[in-house]
Amino acid sequence: MWSLGVALATMLAGACSAAELKRRVVSGRFELPSTVSPEACSLVGSLLCLSPEQRADARAVRASRWLTGVDARLPPPGSDPPAEGTPLDGETIARLEQLGLRRREVEASVKEQLFDHPSACYEMLLLARLRARRESGDAEAVSDLRCDVPG
Repeated sequence: MWSLGVALATMLAGACSAAELKRRVVSGRFELPSTVSPEACSLVGSLLCLSPEQRADARAVRASRWLTGVDARLPPPGSDPPAEGTPLDGETIARLEQLGLRRREVEASVKEQLFDHPSACYEMLLLARLRARRESGDAEAVSDLRCDVPG
């Protein structure tokens, strides 16, 4: 069950280096993005319980609310569309155009919260750009991006 917890946490948190994954496994600490549902966080926590006796078993996993009761069509809690007239990040849109996505399709998907391929690409690329800027220490540039990213 521990391995399932590691795999699930890694999928929910996003890719990381082998060294970072080892650090997370050894410490038992996996930081999940704020966009991950409370039900998913609870399941990961129950799988990564340091005490094997208290760790979730297969029956508990199958019965978890994340697997049984969450409507995947609902947006994550606290997820609001950009305010009317709020521009999307131009550099992110330009990069997506270079990758073959159409600007209007991306803009419509994000603004209408369609949770489809174009909006997912936009949010993931924006998140990656924000993390890169944060890691470089460019705080001013980080505040220019429209995205709520966990620290």
